[in-house]
Amino acid sequence: MPVDGFNKFLDGHRDVARSPIRATIEFVRLKDPTGETTTVRATSSQLENPQDVRVVLTEDGLPDDSIRSVRYVLRFDKRGQEWRLKRARRLQRCQPGRGHQRFSPQACR
Repeated sequence: MPVDGFNKFLDGHRDVARSPIRATIEFVRLKDPTGETTTVRATSSQLENPQDVRVVLTEDGLPDDSIRSVRYVLRFDKRGQEWRLKRARRLQRCQPGRGHQRFSPQACR
């Protein structure tokens, strides 16, 4: 997924740029989750003062006839006191009988 436009957005929204989790929620436009469950998990290889973070946001149990779950995997790098999006992927898992059952960029039927 393209990230340059979102990083320009972060330049003008420093409150969002200070948290990779807030930035992830803004990136996926998670205003009103439609899944039965939504999880957000941030991890880093450094425990103190991380310089890079991986955030995974998953919406499961979607009210869609083809797509069961959507997962976003985002990588952020820290620049000063703010975060910038390095890369983003959108994956999906299909409803039973509608395609693949693992998270994949492939479309469901």
